[in-house]
Amino acid sequence: MTPPWATVIAALVSGLLVAVATYLVNRRKTNAETDKMRAETDKLRAETAKLRSELRHLSDIIAVETDKIRLTTQQAAFAKLQEARIREYPHLYALLSDLQKALDQPATVTLSLHELLRKINEWDSQYAVFLGAETSNKCHAFRMTLVEIVRDMSADEPSAITERLVDTAETLELALRTDLGIYGIGVDGPDLAPREVDGY
Repeated sequence: MTPPWATVIAALVSGLLVAVATYLVNRRKTNAETDKMRAETDKLRAETAKLRSELRHLSDIIAVETDKIRLTTQQAAFAKLQEARIREYPHLYALLSDLQKALDQPATVTLSLHELLRKINEWDSQYAVFLGAETSNKCHAFRMTLVEIVRDMSADEPSAITERLVDTAETLELALRTDLGIYGIGVDGPDLAPREVDGY
């Protein structure tokens, strides 16, 4: 006959073994789930890194294509502007060129400063929109100089032409030639721009 205490011990040992077995099984499951989660996390990180790389590449492509579209559009607009300048600038240039001729050889050129001012003002009213920023400033400076001379002169004759007037005319001539791209067209940052010169 088995003593009562032996039965109790057997029950305790059996329960302990069941508890240990359950713990080990659960631990294996937990480790397996942790490994699985770790593997899925690593996979997600790799896919995220790949997606970021693809997005950066796509962003670079978009930036390049946007620059191409912008430059193409700018070139088309610049070409149209140059067409208008080539058509209209020579008329103003011709008026300016008579000043030096009238100063150097007054007998060969008949020039009325009143008429010159009228023609230049008329040209400015119609075509100043085509002038570049610097050329617009230089055209204004020339017109103001001519206005002062016409206002102050006692007679409308070539002798009223001053070196200052001729100098401002030459400065404007250079600006007109620059706008036309006679000295070349360059790239100023992301934009197209005519190359400038300081003198003839």
